[in-house]
Amino acid sequence: MTNNLHLNPQNPSHIILSRGTMNTNQFEQRDINQFIMADYTSRVSTLESRVENINSDVNVIKSNYLTKSTFYKISGSALITLIVSAGIALWAVYSNLDAKIANLADRTDKKFELVDQRFQQIEEKIHSLDVRLTKVENRLNNVELRLDNVEKKLDKIDDKLDLLIQQKHANK
Repeated sequence: MTNNLHLNPQNPSHIILSRGTMNTNQFEQRDINQFIMADYTSRVSTLESRVENINSDVNVIKSNYLTKSTFYKISGSALITLIVSAGIALWAVYSNLDAKIANLADRTDKKFELVDQRFQQIEEKIHSLDVRLTKVENRLNNVELRLDNVEKKLDKIDDKLDLLIQQKHANK
């Protein structure tokens, strides 16, 4: 029972070998049934393995995404930094020390620039994650379509097996 043996879909009484075809009348029906079950089992096993690999890949992808709670924590930290910077700037204004005011203004501007840069980076990451998530959703939809097609093919194979078994019993 190797992968280079297949039933001929146009003529189920022939088995396709890698080097030609052979009439199934040359085999015992038990051998044909064993071959069919082994081929069916092999295909189902391969399909299950692929589904497990896809599921594992999806779990890894999901674990790499920035969550809303993490985004809110980062935004809260940035807001606290902004409030603290504004408080420092107000303290400098009311202390009437020109040197401190100039120095604090420079540092505040740098902090605001950093905060702006950080917000921009966060926005870019969110956009990137949204794009990636859309791609993942599209891939999952494609996988679902493929799995549906495989399921239909397996149903057809199962129906053919049932038909062959019925024909066998009818021929006895």
